[in-house]
Amino acid sequence: MRVIIILAFCCFLFQVQSCVDTSKGVVFLNKVDKDTTIQVSTNADTPVGLILRVKGVIDDSIMVNNVLIPGGDIDMRIERDWYSPNFEIRFQSYKAKKGKLEIHYAL
Repeated sequence: MRVIIILAFCCFLFQVQSCVDTSKGVVFLNKVDKDTTIQVSTNADTPVGLILRVKGVIDDSIMVNNVLIPGGDIDMRIERDWYSPNFEIRFQSYKAKKGKLEIHYAL
């Protein structure tokens, strides 16, 4: 009887874990003076677009996924066609030396 209960509980945990949505998340960048590439893997089934929302304060221009963003207070949305559950966020410091950013993503 114990074995059946343990197996049922393990199956339940597996089902709960597989239902966790990893198609949304956030990346924090506290050092913006170096270029950074972040690999993101999700469990999205059939994505058709990638949405990045860049928020924060930066002292000069930066680039996120080849989009030039001027310095200052930032709250910008970047939308791209994207058809894979895995992607990368490419941050280039360009001219920036100081600041902090949050990059929210959703597929």
